[in-house]
Amino acid sequence: MRPSLARALALPAVLAFVCVAAQSPAAVIPIDDTRSLTASIKAQTRLSYEQGRVVDGSQTDGQFDGSVHRMYVILGGQMNPKLSTLAIFAGNRVGQAGRDASAIGVGTAFAVRDAWVRMDVADALRVQVGRMYVPFLRCFGTEGSFTIQTLDLPSCQASGLVPGLRAARDDGAVVWGNVSGGRGQYRVGVMDSSDVSAGAAPRFAGRVVVNLFRPEAGWFTTAAHLSGDAIVSLGAGVDHLANFDIDGRDHLGLTGDAYVSAPVTRDIRVIAEGSVTAVDQDDVGWSGTHYSASVGAVVASEGLPTGPLHPYIAYQKFEPAAAVVDPPSQDSELGVGLNLYPGRLGHAFKLTLDWSRVSPRDEDAYARVTAQTQLSF
Repeated sequence: MRPSLARALALPAVLAFVCVAAQSPAAVIPIDDTRSLTASIKAQTRLSYEQGRVVDGSQTDGQFDGSVHRMYVILGGQMNPKLSTLAIFAGNRVGQAGRDASAIGVGTAFAVRDAWVRMDVADALRVQVGRMYVPFLRCFGTEGSFTIQTLDLPSCQASGLVPGLRAARDDGAVVWGNVSGGRGQYRVGVMDSSDVSAGAAPRFAGRVVVNLFRPEAGWFTTAAHLSGDAIVSLGAGVDHLANFDIDGRDHLGLTGDAYVSAPVTRDIRVIAEGSVTAVDQDDVGWSGTHYSASVGAVVASEGLPTGPLHPYIAYQKFEPAAAVVDPPSQDSELGVGLNLYPGRLGHAFKLTLDWSRVSPRDEDAYARVTAQTQLSF
């Protein structure tokens, strides 16, 4: 059931009040010199309006939709210098019409998003076992989509690049590590593809990254580095799954991406990223080529009464393979947006406004306006 306009408007307002009052870091509970526990909460509310359009010859009305877009409870632990664990309990798109199910797209309603144990043999050799993001796309590994530049992950990537329903997360084991002080990173995973047919073969995925300047050496990346030295990251990935449906089709994904975050002046920083992903699912579903790109600028002058500003523009497009008759996504989407960081520069509290023009296949284009609040503590 879609909420009323008053209820939808109340969601961002209430969380904005909470955000202003609760900008505290994650809680760290020391046990002894080598062991500790951590806990944190991340939340986003979202209010959107979609313009009415013609669908199958009928005119639809414009509609508002409000939801708790993301709500994460994150628990971590350091058992000893080499053994750690992390669990993320996530509620995505709670309250959005037709989306309250824990296995739709990248996961909606409430679910265990991540739950893994990691052994750090060395910086160049780490073994991680449990539920985690698939080491394929850069955007899969951004910090639960709380540090991204644009309003949301590219929909052409987030919800359909792999068969089954858990696009970004899967259960299995990943071996990964940093080389040359983090200038390079590799990740190789074997996953069980638990959301696809019972006869599916193991899923193999891998990703390599070259960092030309400042390294990104951690498990998660930050797709909107707001300060610090320049970052230039080049990545490539592969994702393969045999017999992903009852007809015995195979899935193969290949991707390449680039990310740049660099200071231009003392007060201005440019952030840009782009990716191209080719998917072959034997000419069904999402077979085709997926493009996404965004560019933005962080303006952090002390004279701004609003605090730091972060305008951006983003574009995505899906070109289905010639044999795909009915692709399940829009053809393209162009969006412009503005992130505001009241009080200080950082992702702990953020307000986002976004306008997008969506161009579905064989339908009239329509506009979508979205407002979002974010809290991390």
